[in-house]
Amino acid sequence: MSSMIALIQVLACFGFGLAVLRGLRADEFTSPVSQLAWSGVIGMGVLGWLLYFLGMIDAFNASAFIFIIVLGCCGLLFLRRNLMPITQEWRPSPPLNTIGIILVILIGVVFALDVIEALAPSTDADSLAYHYAIPRQFLEAGKTVFVPRAVDGAVPLLIQMTYLPVLSLGGEVALTVWSMLSGYLTAMLIFVLARQYMDSTWSLALVLLFISTPAVIYGAGNGQVEVRNAGFVVASAFALSRGISKLFHPG
Repeated sequence: MSSMIALIQVLACFGFGLAVLRGLRADEFTSPVSQLAWSGVIGMGVLGWLLYFLGMIDAFNASAFIFIIVLGCCGLLFLRRNLMPITQEWRPSPPLNTIGIILVILIGVVFALDVIEALAPSTDADSLAYHYAIPRQFLEAGKTVFVPRAVDGAVPLLIQMTYLPVLSLGGEVALTVWSMLSGYLTAMLIFVLARQYMDSTWSLALVLLFISTPAVIYGAGNGQVEVRNAGFVVASAFALSRGISKLFHPG
């Protein structure tokens, strides 16, 4: 049940992201699969901002979290017309060769190990002392509270805010599973962007390289925010590059 809550929050991120893409009309310039990958990262940011403002009105409670998650899931309605194109586009063309199949199997092995890590209690010092501890303080207070930190400031960070609903509704297991799944949103975006320039085999190799990097293995399965922030950096850099290209080469 705890894992289901984390999965539902992932779906809510997709919904928020799809709503943003539709509102900006950006969905007209990307393929259905690309929309799904972009929406995961964008929606995670939207969720964090909504929860931040929720804390500013002292509304950190289960009912408010459920409302936010359901609201995000409603955004999945924007996906209805793209379900068939997604299933067709997701099939690699040309079909995967032997190397591609091996890469898929290896990615599955890494994912399975990450699931095991996510189901185990967190033992990372930074997560226990800060990344997971501060959201728990917010839940106990029912609002955002001042936490003085001389090095990086006292403002609640975006990613940590997304820990609140899963921790409140599903406990520690939902929190650690969400940490793992949200890291794979970055991997999904990397695959979609790579497919625009490389074939399926090379794109899968890039994803395997990313998710098996020691820093990702260490950071994506706990409260560390770097891997999830990497998704924002990748999306921003690519969007900026695409915008500059369209500006100087509108044709």
